[in-house]
Amino acid sequence: MTDSMPAGRRWFQVSLRSLFLLTLVAAAYFAGYREATRKAEQAHKAELQAREEAETAMRVAQQADLLVATRARALKQYVQVFTARGGSATYTDPGGATVERVEPLEK
Repeated sequence: MTDSMPAGRRWFQVSLRSLFLLTLVAAAYFAGYREATRKAEQAHKAELQAREEAETAMRVAQQADLLVATRARALKQYVQVFTARGGSATYTDPGGATVERVEPLEK
């Protein structure tokens, strides 16, 4: 039976030590790959969270600007009505700011 195989062909033989070393190198490679992937995922999540927090802060700032503009507009309208009537009343806006009698502006 061994006579039928060509003399130059033999099964590839590997020692147990070489097999263990090959397994160790492959495991180290895949462990490094997994660690790099995990760090990239964490960086991506941190970036998304920072972007979301920045967008939330921007929305809050826009709402605050809108509130200030609305209060300023209401106060201006009150001053115009107040000076036109010449009355002596006080005005308290929803934010708690109180305006007492204001002398009309000279034109």
